[in-house]
Amino acid sequence: KKGISKDDVLTSLKEAIIKAYAKEIGDAGDARIDLVITDETFDLQITKTVVKDEDVDVDYLDIALSEAKKLKKGVKVGDEIAVSIPLNVLTRVSTNVVKSVLKQKLGEAEKRALFEQYKDRMDEMVTGTVENSDERGGITVKLGHSSVYLSKKDLIGDEKFADNESIRMYVDNVSTNEKGPSIKLSRSCEGFVKRLFEEEIQDIANGTVIIKNI
Repeated sequence: KKGISKDDVLTSLKEAIIKAYAKEIGDAGDARIDLVITDETFDLQITKTVVKDEDVDVDYLDIALSEAKKLKKGVKVGDEIAVSIPLNVLTRVSTNVVKSVLKQKLGEAEKRALFEQYKDRMDEMVTGTVENSDERGGITVKLGHSSVYLSKKDLIGDEKFADNESIRMYVDNVSTNEKGPSIKLSRSCEGFVKRLFEEEIQDIANGTVIIKNI
């Protein structure tokens, strides 16, 4: 629905559950946690080092030799072993972490998908559908699979739009920085005016008449 790839969804889910389980065992940043996802399996794992029974120090880092032998034959002290963790060990607090992180990661993936779709469409006109307006005079517009926000200064004067109304916008900028990809749409910039003239006046469209400044 949002144009996010299956791989991005699974990667986001993986990061969310790993972070939640690390929090469950005490914000264990040094724990070696993995989530193995295939078409048929969904396995949360933590890799531990096999130690003598009396040498178990940190539970999420060490596993007693006697316990390890129950999981894998021929294992010996010093080996590393992946231990499966049932998802029902996650508490309500941790599942809320999953929800929060997953929402954040999917939001980032949605921005990346939008960026890829429009990175080569700078200075073009696009059409979207108004989803809603806010008290600040801005509007949220459905653009393809994603939603973008136009502030009041991106609109013309005090123009108002009804929900589900189709509107035209100018792709003013598509960029990426430390905060992630972003797309800037406008109806009030010079580029919007220029594109309207090009569409309406043949002599401008074919270059006979050139707009030098707006």
